[in-house]
Amino acid sequence: MLRSFLQHLPDNPIPKAPQIRQEMTKFFPKQTLTPCCLIFLFFLSFAIFDLTPAIGAYQEGRGNGEIIVVSTIASTVAVEILLDDRPHIVGGRLAQDAILLRAGKKCDLEDFEVGEIVKIAWHTVDNRKEIVTIISDTPPAPPTQPVIVHKDIDTAPTVPGPEPNNRVAPPERLANTTAMIGQPQHHVVSTEDTLLDIARQYNLGYNEIADMYPDLDPWLPPVGRRLLLPTARLLPDGDKKGIVINVPEMRLYYFSKTKEATHVITHPVGIGDTDFQTEPGNYVVGNKAINPTWYIPPSLRAKYQVKSVPPGPDNPLGKYWLGLKNTNYGIHGSDIPWSIGRKVTHGCIRMYPEDISTFFNIIGVGTTVQIVYEPVKIGRVGNDIYLEVHKDIYNMFPDLSAYAREKLIEKGYWMNVDRKRFTNAIQQKRGIPENISYGARLTANASY
Repeated sequence: MLRSFLQHLPDNPIPKAPQIRQEMTKFFPKQTLTPCCLIFLFFLSFAIFDLTPAIGAYQEGRGNGEIIVVSTIASTVAVEILLDDRPHIVGGRLAQDAILLRAGKKCDLEDFEVGEIVKIAWHTVDNRKEIVTIISDTPPAPPTQPVIVHKDIDTAPTVPGPEPNNRVAPPERLANTTAMIGQPQHHVVSTEDTLLDIARQYNLGYNEIADMYPDLDPWLPPVGRRLLLPTARLLPDGDKKGIVINVPEMRLYYFSKTKEATHVITHPVGIGDTDFQTEPGNYVVGNKAINPTWYIPPSLRAKYQVKSVPPGPDNPLGKYWLGLKNTNYGIHGSDIPWSIGRKVTHGCIRMYPEDISTFFNIIGVGTTVQIVYEPVKIGRVGNDIYLEVHKDIYNMFPDLSAYAREKLIEKGYWMNVDRKRFTNAIQQKRGIPENISYGARLTANASY
């Protein structure tokens, strides 16, 4: 029996103690586990680990970088730092004695935010990273006003909704009065889902699903919960032609015209971080490339210690490149798909690899590109007024409410707006079309 137990243990990797205990219960009934046998197996488990020092080697590390994931429920954090002059992601659970400081004072994990620059230290034991220190020099933010949150948007029964036939919706035909495209969809969380997985499955950026559900743990969303997804959206203002990128929304639209009609497709994107903002303006696609080399701008060479990065899995441009004429910027893929829907680039526009692979083929040199900054979008559907509010990610508008009110007045809609619904939409910034008309009724199945 003992030999059968030893043969059953896997050769590689070395089993952990809980696995040994589990296998013991399979091969040794409780009545056969005599004290001597237990002592033998106890020391056997230590001998296994002592004979494999490489597996249990202790390592330490530290660095500075940007938080890209923080989960209070799972006590987990991930930070993008530079290691060996290349960007790397370091993530793990907090150690039990972890030190968390903000402006020299102790704080909790919930006090840190995605996008914040921190100093981090970690150690690795048995191939598992533990975060031992997180330090931020930024003082704590002032308390915010309470926000009224709709409670009825995802309270439908927890039964699967219809699965989408295609990840990306086919081109949608526009009429002259079309203000909203897409349809709300639902997804029931499975045991393997993270919010990042769900976002990618439905062609959403991480920001879109995180803004919709700010209280959900991105790594451990509640299994069985039926989520209403932000798969309907208002069109941005401006000319409906060529490529239009709305920076606060982190979303790209492509309008193509035929003799019969105008069609639109849309994709989520990643954009420039706060120090390398994606600049609004009118551009033109000047060149196209497959398997591009990243020629690092002189201002960043000191950071990366190289002048270029060749094609390959570590190239942040991915496999496809659409260069904007007379600039160093472009629309490209990514070697880190979960960066879509985040402020992570040095000014370029980043797409999911599967999106850029098809988008690249339909875009020609000379296609116009409008980069706009519209944290608030407004549209009329029938007799209803809709407001879609996104975060002012670059802090361009000191009073977002006043900005939205001016747009509604300009369009002649303000007198038909329910002030309470307007205020809630501005405060919540869920990034979905909200019906702000007088007498509007919110439904969980048909619309937002």
